Amino acid sequence: GPKTEFVFIVNEGGVLTVKNAVIDVPVTEEETDEYVGYVKLEGKNVASFTNVKFGALKLKDPSGDFSTGAAIVGRNVIGLALIDTAFSDIVINNVSFAVSAIRVGLEAGSTETQHSTLSISNSVFEQSDVKKNNKENKELLDKELKTPAIYAWTELKADGTKGTAAVLSINNTKFTHLRGGAIRIRDIDAK
Repeated sequence: GPKTEFVFIVNEGGVLTVKNAVIDVPVTEEETDEYVGYVKLEGKNVASFTNVKFGALKLKDPSGDFSTGAAIVGRNVIGLALIDTAFSDIVINNVSFAVSAIRVGLEAGSTETQHSTLSISNSVFEQSDVKKNNKENKELLDKELKTPAIYAWTELKADGTKGTAAVLSINNTKFTHLRGGAIRIRDIDAK
């Protein structure tokens, strides 16, 4: 497909359910081969992935832009569930060797009992530990630590104030050879 598009773009308020799928693009050795991502959630979305494999992908450098830079990106997401899902070798081209799977801002809740949720169960986040991936990265601390496999945060409310923190729940999930770390959260209740 075109290198500037996502496989799935879920419009604001939309719901996405993907089951029993492999989502992959051919990866070449071309230095300029880079894509935006696989899934974009445009706000107030609920998405679930069951038994899905996200294959190798070279992403564009997000350069501070949160609308790219991971296999799944989104802002003001209400719910994201991953069950029996695998992310393998999804890296930011020419910038990092770290896996960049999920980068989502979860919608802030308006009451103590209402909150957004990111739930991950029985899933795998991995990077192959083969010689071609073990080349030296001269900007290790600057680039790698900016790219965890999962980056999630609670968005501010429309008036700029904090609402109820979103919830991150991870069960029976494996993180392997992740050069940028596994998880970075901001204003999230982790369970």
